[in-house]
Amino acid sequence: MASTNDNVATYDYIIIGGGTSGAVVARRLAEGNTNATVCLLEAGP
Repeated sequence: MASTNDNVATYDYIIIGGGTSGAVVARRLAEGNTNATVCLLEAGP
């Protein structure tokens, strides 16, 4: 039996690694285009 995943998210931009610069890039992308979806992935400490 094949399985499907209906819980799929799509993003216009994906930033890997938050940190100082990752957060700034994500914010500027979101501010520059209010229709864009931005995903910021951070592993944490």
